[in-house]
Amino acid sequence: KMLDGRILGSIPYTRKYHTLGELFHQRKRKKGLLISSVTLVMPFIESVKRIATTIQRQLHRKNEKVLLITSAEENEGKSSLAANLALAMAEKGVRVVLIDGDLKKPALHKLFHRRSSASASLSDCILKEIPLENALIQERDNLWVLYQYEGISNSSPVFSHPGFERILQQCRAAADLIIL
Repeated sequence: KMLDGRILGSIPYTRKYHTLGELFHQRKRKKGLLISSVTLVMPFIESVKRIATTIQRQLHRKNEKVLLITSAEENEGKSSLAANLALAMAEKGVRVVLIDGDLKKPALHKLFHRRSSASASLSDCILKEIPLENALIQERDNLWVLYQYEGISNSSPVFSHPGFERILQQCRAAADLIIL
């Protein structure tokens, strides 16, 4: 009851290859599925938007600002889901900060096609005390992303560091919603 573990919706399976050319050439490069893509089918987009609306209502009702996307296994689409929920909510005018909290295998920079030298990363802000303003990148109207470019083998010291709480407080003050 405390975790409120109800199913809020489902997202239909959608192939990552959208054209016959992509299917036949089968490049090894992974392509993310973002709702801003023109090649996605409407059921996928609408289900993400519907879930985003439900989550937004739940968070507003409980006066919460932080949403954590997690799962027990690797490669289940946590980063894709977080990015799509952030895009859907930003489209509605909600100011969103999306934080790549997967320090072992960061993926958001790949989804948004960002190079690793573009800005400071989450771990830089926490451990090296780089100002948050130097690391946040505005991707769309109402959407800022704090990327993690390189994987870290031991992530627990980063999340237990006092700098992590400082960053969350700064994000809470600047945004309506934080998605990790």
